[in-house]
Amino acid sequence: MIYTVGKRILYDLYMARDSNASKGVSGSVWETFAQAKAYRDKQAPYFGLYGVDADWEKDTKDIGMSFRALTRDAKLIAIDEKTGEVIGAC
Repeated sequence: MIYTVGKRILYDLYMARDSNASKGVSGSVWETFAQAKAYRDKQAPYFGLYGVDADWEKDTKDIGMSFRALTRDAKLIAIDEKTGEVIGAC
């Protein structure tokens, strides 16, 4: 799992309506929860944090930023914004 940030009101609604909601190609992603959280806290504190069902090496490309871009659509995963743990995981 890798991580992303997104407009909380839109992402939460999207995920509530579709259990297979996904982050699209070229979406911004971070390798670790800590990296995504640091970016969100500094750049977009009103955004939410989400997991992305993708592999950092296989499914992203370097774009010369502090994050990478997805190379395929990948399912969004609800996570706890304080711990990064998957919500509802067994």
